[in-house]
Amino acid sequence: MHDKGIQKAYYIGDRTHRSKYGMGMALPWPYPIWRLLWQGYLIKARSIAELASRIGVPPDALAATVARYNDFARAGRDLDFQRGETAYDKFYGDPESQPSPSLQPCERGPFYALPLYPGNVSILYGLATDQDARVLTADGRPIDGLYAVGCDADSVFKGCYPGGGSSIGPGMTFGYRAGLHIAGVNQ
Repeated sequence: MHDKGIQKAYYIGDRTHRSKYGMGMALPWPYPIWRLLWQGYLIKARSIAELASRIGVPPDALAATVARYNDFARAGRDLDFQRGETAYDKFYGDPESQPSPSLQPCERGPFYALPLYPGNVSILYGLATDQDARVLTADGRPIDGLYAVGCDADSVFKGCYPGGGSSIGPGMTFGYRAGLHIAGVNQ
């Protein structure tokens, strides 16, 4: 989204989807959603055209997108984004949804839109540290008693986030090293 300059996108769902799976903070039925609707967190409409109008999207474009997606859902294959093809998609999908556990038609009103904004999952560009996780000054000297691990410490990835869990292994390793240093074990 950042690379394409997208400021806002929408997660679209129908009555079945919202009731069965929820959408963001809008939990599945029987949890009430009236407050989320009132606050504008979740947008509701009787038709796709009305939903498009409420979110400022050309109605024909949204109708075409939903129709294309529905064709994919019925066929069980997403030709645009390959949703449902990875082991993770299959595991986290709904085994009752066939022919794909990750795809289900969006066709029963009311319809809902959840605004999505670009953000960062994490950062891997933190404070410079040494081999014992001690934070370093600009000239490379350790600051006594100050340690940084995980996403607070600079990473070998130098600001890139290659995937979920990238900070967990280094965080555990350097947390352990910091603990040893604090205890005076590795001095």
